[in-house]
Amino acid sequence: TPALRHAIGEPERRRSRQRAWNEKMGITPASIVKRIEEVLGSVYEKDYLSVPATVGEDAPMSLKDIVRAITQLEAEMYEAASKLEFEKAAELRDRIRALREKEALAPR
Repeated sequence: TPALRHAIGEPERRRSRQRAWNEKMGITPASIVKRIEEVLGSVYEKDYLSVPATVGEDAPMSLKDIVRAITQLEAEMYEAASKLEFEKAAELRDRIRALREKEALAPR
């Protein structure tokens, strides 16, 4: 159908216009080059990167302080998730995970 031919030909028409513009303006198209850290730092991937501990969480803590911090962070995490703030919730989850590792190593 004519509409289908038009739809199939549209990308080539746009490419030819872009090529003409690039030639007129002296632009040489080039691929985007990014370091792998930039790619992994995207919002989607941040969920899988380690999040640094906040001030105070990397200092020596008693078992009681660790448990208290975990309880507080869990409440903040659930609140953030209920507000659909998933990046914040993921950051809090990672901090809780780091504190749980610290809890396992704490003297009893």
